[in-house]
Amino acid sequence: MAPLLLAGLCLASTPGDELLVDLRAPTAFASSHALGSVSASAWEVARSTAWARRALVLIDAGLPGGPADRLATALRARGRTVSVLAGGFRGWCDAGRATSAPCGRSDVIGAADVGRTPLVVLARDEADAVRLAGLAPGEDLTVVRTEAALQEAVAGRSKEMPLVIASCQVGSEAPGIFWLDGGVDVLLATRAPAALGEAARINTPKQGHAGSLGAGLSSAGSRGGCGCR
Repeated sequence: MAPLLLAGLCLASTPGDELLVDLRAPTAFASSHALGSVSASAWEVARSTAWARRALVLIDAGLPGGPADRLATALRARGRTVSVLAGGFRGWCDAGRATSAPCGRSDVIGAADVGRTPLVVLARDEADAVRLAGLAPGEDLTVVRTEAALQEAVAGRSKEMPLVIASCQVGSEAPGIFWLDGGVDVLLATRAPAALGEAARINTPKQGHAGSLGAGLSSAGSRGGCGCR
């Protein structure tokens, strides 16, 4: 396993020793990122010759089995010096480290960042439930049909285990809770594309940030591209 670096610690005693590489989506990087970091995909990092002799610190959303963990495992097998930032970009923000802009909603993540984290999906209708049933066996996924059931699933989780929620709306920030950008549509597109049909087109506009886990999800935070019904 790659070593973890705590976001609150100095990352290098000598400037240039380590390169911070942000693996999150370019849009997330553009919104805010750790000062001094560069944006690159796991594919680009794995094939880069320019960084072959650099020690790397990988940043993602901070979830178990995410792109940083997977890439670190692959690079370390080649003898590379690679660390994963504990807590990802959210951990960096929580530690008060310098960023290019206010951190904003670091708990809203892309599908590639989910990794092995359990998912709770608020299905919009029976058709969603049927499509979600087509996901690959072994998915740690719970499908609920009501906001009350969503609240119950969240309340019943282990506090040590993060949770990703896919719904049409993004609720308030809460420790250990992450929200899937694009909601149900993106989940289906990335995990079970056949369920959407060949002509499906996914639109993931900026999400509204309204609502609260304690009070339910607010209609003011509905996401047009998610097709809430």
